[in-house]
Amino acid sequence: MLDLASGAVRQLTHGADWLAGWSPDSRSILFHRSRSAPDDDISDVYAIDADGDDLRQLTSDGAAEAVDWSPDGALVLFRRRVAADAKRPNKQVWELWVMDADGGRQTRLRFNRPQLEVVAADWSTP
Repeated sequence: MLDLASGAVRQLTHGADWLAGWSPDSRSILFHRSRSAPDDDISDVYAIDADGDDLRQLTSDGAAEAVDWSPDGALVLFRRRVAADAKRPNKQVWELWVMDADGGRQTRLRFNRPQLEVVAADWSTP
């Protein structure tokens, strides 16, 4: 964080934090934090107030990455790593999910298909 008045810089996050994005009201920052496990990479979605207070872990399954806030800031779009299908449990793909901005009501979007993998996404407005 940069204090414009004093020019002081303050680090808000630490570790392997990725793809930070400001909330539409500029009060929070969305990101995902990665950590390595012996056989897998683990990542979860977090939000933090713009002043560095109130760090909130929004997912806890170790298989999620932040994508973006909804235009009104009420929802968060994120990717979740899942097994491709029952025949290939070790092959994993990324699906697109949505949740409330506080991490509640995590919902898999219906268009996801085992043969399709979400690489990137963005909210669009008419």
